[in-house]
Amino acid sequence: MKLRPLLRCAGLMLWLYLLLMPFPATAQPHGDDLLILAFYYSWYGERDWADTRRMADFPVETYPYGDPTAIERHVLEGKEAGLDGFVMSWYGVEQGNPTDAHFRHLLIAAEKHDFRVGIDFDMGSAFSSSTDALTRNLRFMYANYLNHPNYLTYDGRPVVFFWNNRRFGRGEWEELRLQVDPNHDAIWIAEGVDPGWVGSTWDGLNAYNIAWAVDPAAKLREIAEATRQQGGIWVATAMPGWDDTGLVDQRGTGAFAVPRHDGAYFRETFAAAVATNPDILMITSYNEWLEGSYLASSRTYDDFYVRLTRELIDHYRHSPTAPVSEPEITHVQGQATTGLKLRSGPGQGYREIGEVNSGDTFPLLSKMNDWILIELNGQRGWINYNFVQTLGDLETVPPIWWYLPAEERRVTADILAPQVGYLIRPLTENALVRSWPGAEGELLREISPDEMLPITGIYRGYYRIQEGWILASEVEMVNASGHPVDAALAETNKLIPEDGGIYAQAAADVVIRQNPNGTRIASFPFQAVAEAVSISSDGQWVQIRFAGVTGWVSRLYVTPHGDFSRLPVR
Repeated sequence: MKLRPLLRCAGLMLWLYLLLMPFPATAQPHGDDLLILAFYYSWYGERDWADTRRMADFPVETYPYGDPTAIERHVLEGKEAGLDGFVMSWYGVEQGNPTDAHFRHLLIAAEKHDFRVGIDFDMGSAFSSSTDALTRNLRFMYANYLNHPNYLTYDGRPVVFFWNNRRFGRGEWEELRLQVDPNHDAIWIAEGVDPGWVGSTWDGLNAYNIAWAVDPAAKLREIAEATRQQGGIWVATAMPGWDDTGLVDQRGTGAFAVPRHDGAYFRETFAAAVATNPDILMITSYNEWLEGSYLASSRTYDDFYVRLTRELIDHYRHSPTAPVSEPEITHVQGQATTGLKLRSGPGQGYREIGEVNSGDTFPLLSKMNDWILIELNGQRGWINYNFVQTLGDLETVPPIWWYLPAEERRVTADILAPQVGYLIRPLTENALVRSWPGAEGELLREISPDEMLPITGIYRGYYRIQEGWILASEVEMVNASGHPVDAALAETNKLIPEDGGIYAQAAADVVIRQNPNGTRIASFPFQAVAEAVSISSDGQWVQIRFAGVTGWVSRLYVTPHGDFSRLPVR
């Protein structure tokens, strides 16, 4: 994921177009008034620094879990980077959760060094598993933190971010808002890419991660416009990079990496975020090590991203409508080891547009998974990388979005669609799984009438499942009990069957194992719901029955629906 970069021809034109893109005529650049923040995480410590299997990089100076001295050092580095403040992931105060003590340390450091800090209320834990617990945590937050002189404010009101707000239904949130803050004394920012959340309950929107988008600039513009149409506060996202492949045991095929290209990706996303004229600009992140999005000083990059953050912010502050300097990218050369089909996009499902002969040499313009964009005899197209000998460092090949024409871009499933987490069951005897969401996709297999498969995304009438895509009209959507659910009402239907049973819901993409700590046998995707069958004697593992598979999942990564203490112990 670590890289550098000499953009030429179309790539340079696209880059300049992005950076010189004018602000909307109806909005003025914020300049010095724009809040520029970064997400902050306090839960790293000694056991993480010892986990070389999952951690690809480490801070220059490691630190104990929740250490006040380290937290103060991070505040000072945040200021050095030009940031206005941190927004810290907070689990609440239920069951003595330590993130609350960490946030108090952060407030003390912020007050000492004239820094602002806010809360990103993380719904992904078991500490706010019910609306009652959530209400208690919110009231504690309002009473203890929102009036602090160094707490983050926008337009005179404290700002609270929420992560995984989809854990509760919109109706539940509306009722919660009426109980806790009916006058909107604070600003609530929902996380996600669906501006439909903005309205009577939610005041604004932030997309925590935009690294999955093939064209981050286009996606940010789209969300910004829709958020403003809803009258919402727009919080744009910039990212140094992304790499959560160390979490593949939890996230399965959902784990991916986006190269940094020696800061080029950060420059691109920062410029794209600025171009939307946001009300707040959020950098993901200061120190999320396991997701590879950190800008903090590290053993791999030293303080490069701290200095680059300062450069980008200073440039914007002094000239908010001017472009940020573009990087240079040198093309690596490749040579075909056999005859190949040149395709219009990165996959077998794209049409053939030419041929490449064995021994042909060409520049490698871009890459995606096992596919490389090349230029040969004045024609651009994609070939399979496994049949190319690289004459240089592949890590210097630019990311896909600098070159790929819009009409040929890879589709990106909406992983936050309300249907995600439900199961599908075939309606016909020959429901087909394809490699691509369309008739041009390669046929992978038929699914049998008794199969139930979890939905992991949705795109233009196709459901994404873990092995491919299936036409929505060929299947019906069901919940964990196998009862049909109207897909059009997915947002208002509950994933949790209301039959008095005990269920587990995935708080991330979770591995299902044959035994506790045993062999992996299946995946339990984010938001999916399964019947809870039993619990291990140490309480750390839950046995579930999901999509025809019975196995064990870590208790840390599931949310209980029902009383787990009633489960038989095995």
